[in-house]
Amino acid sequence: ARHDAEIAEGRFRLLVDGVRDYAFYMVDRAGRVESWNAGAERLEGYTADEVVGQHVALFYPPDEARQGAPGRALDRAATEGRAVEEGWRIRKDGSRFWAEVLITAVRDAQNRFIGYSMVTHDLTERRRHAEVRARLREQVTAAQEDEQRRLARELHDETGQSLTSLLVGLRTLADAPSLAA
Repeated sequence: ARHDAEIAEGRFRLLVDGVRDYAFYMVDRAGRVESWNAGAERLEGYTADEVVGQHVALFYPPDEARQGAPGRALDRAATEGRAVEEGWRIRKDGSRFWAEVLITAVRDAQNRFIGYSMVTHDLTERRRHAEVRARLREQVTAAQEDEQRRLARELHDETGQSLTSLLVGLRTLADAPSLAA
């Protein structure tokens, strides 16, 4: 049974390390990184040696970290079992990316809370595409509104001119001494 468990653990490690588009890592109860996969290294830019033992606040924008956002997210996961966040995160090189982070409270076989699993995914491109679509929708709506105003002006101007012409014609007829005139 021990041999089977070691094989299963090895296969699981291969799976976790093989995933490159998601950062998987474990965090202790205090919020310090305990394990780090290759996807986390690729996404965040830190090697395991650089980040293990560091608090997850390292990945948050400094102002959010100072305001306690990492602790609130961990507390929410501890209380509710999980927390999902979207927001800006900071890589080792200082660049920002828009991330979706799933934080799950981890319990041992005796149901004791031992820490957190964290899965982070870079949604920067998806967010950028959504922003472009929103801007295009705004531009289309503005163009449609402009066209409606232009058409309304043209109709108003044409109708106004036609009515004025009819009124002048009617006054001329009314002022004429006879139908023939």
